[in-house]
Amino acid sequence: MKIAIPSNDQKSIFPRTGTTRGFMVYHTEGKEIKRRYYRALPAHLRHKDDEAQDHTHEDLVDFLRDCDIILVRNIGKFLKRDFINSNLNYKLVKGDDLNAIIQNYL
Repeated sequence: MKIAIPSNDQKSIFPRTGTTRGFMVYHTEGKEIKRRYYRALPAHLRHKDDEAQDHTHEDLVDFLRDCDIILVRNIGKFLKRDFINSNLNYKLVKGDDLNAIIQNYL
């Protein structure tokens, strides 16, 4: 399974998924992490923090399409819509520490 978590520092979850600088990606088998790496989001794919106007996150969805699930702290209504429309799974999680978040999910 491939799991992505938004993070700007590779240690903690970034609370605004649509404006993150990248994602920690974990390849897992059962409860074991086989591989982890940081996937930087190109600057042109980052959205400005604007929930007032309708917009899409199609480029972000394409960037994450190979992941089985995205673990997020929060998700804006437009990103949520785009994830659902693209059959991209996400789960709301609590906490800050990426290691704790991934272990709790597994």
